[in-house]
Amino acid sequence: MVTSPESTGCSPHSLSSSIDEGDINPNLTPSETVAYRRSMGRRTNTQYAFIMQTGDESSTAVKNKLKTVRSHVMKNYLHQQQQRGVEELLDPNANRTRRKSKELARRSRSSSFDADPSSDGHTNTIVAGNTLQDRSRSAFHFFGPIFEISLADVAAASYETPAQIGAVGYGQFDSTDNLAGKARRYMQCIVVDSLLNSLGPSFETLNAKVEVVGSVQNALALCGSIIPPQAMFAVSLLAYGCAILTDWEEAQGHANALERLVETRGGLQALDVDLQRTVAWIVYCIAAANGTGPPFAPPIFQEHGTLTLAFFDDAQMKAWRTVKRFPKNSAFVYDVVVRMHRLGLATSADWHGNVDWRALSNLQFEAMHKALLIRSEAPWLETISRNTLSDELSIMFEVWALALPLFLWATTRHLRTRLGIDAPWAGQDIIISRVHHLLEDDSGHRSWPRGKSLEPILASLLYCVEACDFASPLRPWLIRTTRKVSDLLKLKELEDFRKVLDFFPSTEEYRLIRDAVWEELTQSMHQGLTPAMTFTAFD
Repeated sequence: MVTSPESTGCSPHSLSSSIDEGDINPNLTPSETVAYRRSMGRRTNTQYAFIMQTGDESSTAVKNKLKTVRSHVMKNYLHQQQQRGVEELLDPNANRTRRKSKELARRSRSSSFDADPSSDGHTNTIVAGNTLQDRSRSAFHFFGPIFEISLADVAAASYETPAQIGAVGYGQFDSTDNLAGKARRYMQCIVVDSLLNSLGPSFETLNAKVEVVGSVQNALALCGSIIPPQAMFAVSLLAYGCAILTDWEEAQGHANALERLVETRGGLQALDVDLQRTVAWIVYCIAAANGTGPPFAPPIFQEHGTLTLAFFDDAQMKAWRTVKRFPKNSAFVYDVVVRMHRLGLATSADWHGNVDWRALSNLQFEAMHKALLIRSEAPWLETISRNTLSDELSIMFEVWALALPLFLWATTRHLRTRLGIDAPWAGQDIIISRVHHLLEDDSGHRSWPRGKSLEPILASLLYCVEACDFASPLRPWLIRTTRKVSDLLKLKELEDFRKVLDFFPSTEEYRLIRDAVWEELTQSMHQGLTPAMTFTAFD
């Protein structure tokens, strides 16, 4: 964990010269203080200072500050649009040139996956930027938030040779008992089962799992308090495999064991950088599915590509529009939605060519960490405790918080789809079933909020519909419920549907799905849906 400005790569003088110490929230942790200083240090040329919401000011003062911020954000945004307009007037082909450069960047990234990543231990990696970066991969790189590895590559890989698989950074643990290689073989078996559409784990998968568990137990018994990183890597893949197979109780057990191993090892920051990302992302995803908080601080690259002022302005402007769709005194919503908008922008066709993979990784981890925190802490309970509609608003916030991981997983999946790679995950079903339980209690839609407070529920339902498989028994209920919410909001046309959803974080793929969902809603209204099904298995 970073505790000093020097470790961020910025000079202390440059930070202190532009930041008033009295403006820094004293309740921030050291890492949050450093992040605040860095963000302020990068914005010394702006016309405004980012306002840290402390909750200590009066509502009038907060409202005035928010108006000031929105005003400056809009000015910067309009200035950017004017510059683009001038460029197009001077060069009529400027817009076409930008499109061609983006298309060439996409083709180069997609074609790079046909290359052979073997030989000298270096892998040509797809990055969320407009160039390919050749960087050294440690043995523990497997599934980070960008999920650079393709399922086809995992299924075709050979892990028979144990040499070097655990040799990066820590020294060879046991060349005859290749623990990391066995864990990869276990994942390979699961992937093959997935590609073959197997109804359950095959004998090879079960045998590989037993072998990995036995090897981990032997390794921990031999090493005592000196935890080998290979064991942590193997346990993380065991947890991930159980999650794919929807064995959530066992997956949570592996995640709990992994937390204890990380603590014994000296914390997440003491691990190899790729092992940090693999462990943290898998544990985060299991926590999202089970509704628990994040056990680790997000692994952040201190050195990464700089994000432009226009990028931050665009995300902030979108975030303020989202916050206005929630009840008053919901300032905590901003901290989450601004990160979601940043991630949505960073993975969009307009921006992902200018965002390097380290910055994208940071955005994904920060957004998921904040989403898990808000779900576990439920800050809305204090805000709505004095409201006569507290039960209705509580349902709205709970549904919204439940659906946040669905959006974050979707941004990864949408980016991967454009790059031609895939990865399995099964966490969406358990989240959708919880949304169903919240909205279908004894009171049904009579306990839902009314008016504008239904809009976050509509956006959450869109995230659920996008994540739900067409064969899922939950999908007919999702369509019926989305239709009911649209009726309560009096949305009669596609443009009305678009207008509401445009206030919330989205991606290009979500906008396409939004139109398809509306068509499905209109068809269901005229033709009727499949008869209602019981969902006792999900309650």
